[in-house]
Amino acid sequence: MTSIDQLKSNFVIDAIDSKIWNWDDLVKFLIDRQHQHVRLEVQEGLCLNTAGVYKLLDMFKFKSVSISTLNMLETHHTYKVQIHPYCFRYFTLPDQIDYSFYHTWNLNQVFGAIYARPTWGRMGLAAHLHDRHQEKTLLNFRTSTLNSTDRKTFELEKLFEVDAVSAQKFLNFHKCLPILIDNNNTYTLGGTAKSHTDQVASWYCNFLIDIVAETFCQGRSFYPTEKTTRPMLMKKPFIAHGPKCFLIHLRQMGFRTFNDFWDETYDGHDPEHRYHKILQLIDHLATLDMDQLQIMYEKMQPILEHNYNLLVTQDYKRQVTYVD
Repeated sequence: MTSIDQLKSNFVIDAIDSKIWNWDDLVKFLIDRQHQHVRLEVQEGLCLNTAGVYKLLDMFKFKSVSISTLNMLETHHTYKVQIHPYCFRYFTLPDQIDYSFYHTWNLNQVFGAIYARPTWGRMGLAAHLHDRHQEKTLLNFRTSTLNSTDRKTFELEKLFEVDAVSAQKFLNFHKCLPILIDNNNTYTLGGTAKSHTDQVASWYCNFLIDIVAETFCQGRSFYPTEKTTRPMLMKKPFIAHGPKCFLIHLRQMGFRTFNDFWDETYDGHDPEHRYHKILQLIDHLATLDMDQLQIMYEKMQPILEHNYNLLVTQDYKRQVTYVD
């Protein structure tokens, strides 16, 4: 049984990619627990070094510091870091699934972008797709600027820092939000790979390339979510806006990506350059006609089958090695 003292020594970090929401509470917790044992729990893939957590910890003295995280690449030379097995939650599937009905493309649209929380990357990608390739994009962005509480979650300042043009595009675009393909919005937080896929599976016949915008894209981080496993289950190719070398680490797990069909060098760049390289890639793919895309889709079937089967059989590797 967990004692009261053990509970008091635990702190759960509530964060997005660019901000720790409960930073002030974290500072107070560390002040109060000096010279004692402390345990930090990171529920997703935040890079603690990029977020400044290690610099903060170094300002205090503790008997011990232990950290539990879902970031598969988190490590530290002084503090004890444990990678929680829940980091593979979105790769875990039930014994029986069948999405074969949705493994087609009806040639309606080229790109799909299915977003919820307004991170700077999703805001920029959605605005660019809407501005340049609206007729070729199936866009679902489950957010609104009308609610004052929700507006606090928009990473507009970060988007402006990365690219002022994208920020302006978003300001022109935000009045269209929310954009919902289905008026019955069934998206729920905290689901599984299957539940998240089930909610939007019927949309996947309508587009070819999933523009994935992962939750975390900064620092030394690897925590792929349902946003990455979903196109695999739907047998669709994807472009991934995630942290640096995201695709390399995904390939270490045994999955295959699409460098035989388009330029994936965006994966090796820092966040700002990676974002711009992805915009350039989207613009290039938008120049291909439907016949060219159909031929490409047919040629990449072995990759799509491989990724799907690797997920269904659960034979992927459960360890990655950091690549800078």
